[in-house]
Order: sequence, then structure tokens, then C-alpha cells
Amino acid sequence: MAYSLTFFCRSEQEKGSTALASFLPKLTETGDRVLIKHLAADYADQVDACELATDNDSEMPAAGWLVLQFYVGVRYNADSVIRAGPDDEHGIWGSDLQAELPLTGSDTDWPLVNRIWALLVTLWQAIAWDEMSGFEADKDAPRPT
Repeated sequence: MAYSLTFFCRSEQEKGSTALASFLPKLTETGDRVLIKHLAADYADQVDACELATDNDSEMPAAGWLVLQFYVGVRYNADSVIRAGPDDEHGIWGSDLQAELPLTGSDTDWPLVNRIWALLVTLWQAIAWDEMSGFEADKDAPRPT
């Protein structure tokens, strides 16, 4: 069964590719070395994605690969925002970037998940949400470094 963490952010980015290009250098600046697979894909301007894994010091993943997906634009994300927060109780209306981390399998790189989460909070005031616990997921947010 797949579990997905969704992050509602305010980034002022206009394209998925520019959001990802802003995010990845910051991710690689701290912590363990990260392996990045960014496959050329025919995405809409609003979308971009990559695969990430912590390097085990021999250019192999220490745990499973994570897929990080970015969706940019207030209008592009409106349905997801309204579905998650119909009353805007958590202040996500107007979020212009949605980041998703689908987590599957038993080999999840949790330290990298927490590192991504903390960076999303630091860069773009991310608020976490998932389908099982809603905004309660945000209470488990790692502290930005």
C-alpha cells in the first residue's frame, strides 16, 4: 500500500523545473551526500520530478529511492488545496507549490524524508498533509536545521 506525504508551500516559482532547480542545491549543501536521478520527461511547465537517495559512500543508495514531485501554480493546485483544506483552517489557500513524496515499500529512507521535509519548511513554509491523518501529519514535522 502506498503512503504519500503532500506539502503545501508558498514558493513564488513559476515552473516545476525552476522549483526543483532551487530545491536540489540546498538539499545537497547539508547532511549526507544525495544521489539524484532527474530523467528528462515531457512534463507540463507546472510539473517536475526526480528520484533521490542517500549515498552509502560508494555511489549506491543507502536505502530505497524516493520520488519527489513538484506541482507549481495556485490554479494548477487549487483542487488539491480545496480538497485538503476546504475551510482554510490551516492557511493553505493560495499555496503555489505542492510537493509530493509517495512512500512505498519497506526500504524507505526516513532520514532523507525528514531532511526533505525540513528543507521544504525552511524554504517555503511547507505544511504537511496526508490522506490518513490530514494536517495532523504536520505535527511530526522535523525541525529545520
